[in-house]
Amino acid sequence: MSESTRHRGRPAGVRLAIVALALGVAVTLGVTGHGLVDTQAAFSDSGAATGTFSTATATAATGVTCTNNADGSTVTISWTYSGATPTGFDVLVGAGTTTVPGATRTVVLAGGGLLALGLNQPIRVRTNLSSNWTATSAAVTVNVLSLAGLAAVRCA
Repeated sequence: MSESTRHRGRPAGVRLAIVALALGVAVTLGVTGHGLVDTQAAFSDSGAATGTFSTATATAATGVTCTNNADGSTVTISWTYSGATPTGFDVLVGAGTTTVPGATRTVVLAGGGLLALGLNQPIRVRTNLSSNWTATSAAVTVNVLSLAGLAAVRCA
């Protein structure tokens, strides 16, 4: 039997085109998931997964206190905190800020500046859960006495 009688009436180019078309259709159906290979789930298909999450609320430090130190020129500001673990605390003194790590609950403050005669400064503690998620405590007041860089800070 000759090659031409085995495939009656179909030239080799047509046979190749039919095979290429069939292969293209099979690959397209497999890639898009509409056929033998199902790679996508329909929106209405059901499934299950488990996980946990929790929320946090930025809560202010409480019990902010001022204690005069024995050196006569510094004070210790302390506070309590029982909220979500913060990234840190900012101790706000007038226009200044002192940042401490989240596990810290005290900071020592000293006076400074060229001239501040009996200036009362409110001190607040800001809880930082993130850069935009904060809460600020009630204030305690310190009295700053500073003359030409010699300074004393006392609790008011």
